[in-house]
Amino acid sequence: MATGYPISEPLMKYSGKIPLGNSIISTTDSSIPSSEAYNYRNVVTISVQNYRGSALVEIIGSRGAKQSFFEVYDMGFEAIPLNGIPAGEYTLRITLGTEVFIGTVNKGKNGHR
Repeated sequence: MATGYPISEPLMKYSGKIPLGNSIISTTDSSIPSSEAYNYRNVVTISVQNYRGSALVEIIGSRGAKQSFFEVYDMGFEAIPLNGIPAGEYTLRITLGTEVFIGTVNKGKNGHR
């Protein structure tokens, strides 16, 4: 897992953990799928626990979008570079079957945080 400062920290605005909300259910039950996301140096890393199947990651903004699929077998990890999309704020949506996790990611200018 990439380390960094929380996304709300002013000096590290474009780096750190991305707070994700679950639009379907909110629980600490270990049998429910969960996901974490980090933005570090314009690479979004996604980790998934308690899930088997395809994970869909969408990064969507007014100036561009990226998407990625990866398979998860109880635990999974994916790194998605943000190259190819302009600097700005993007919605991050992770879909695990019927569970949807949503957060916001910022891409820095010219490859900088």
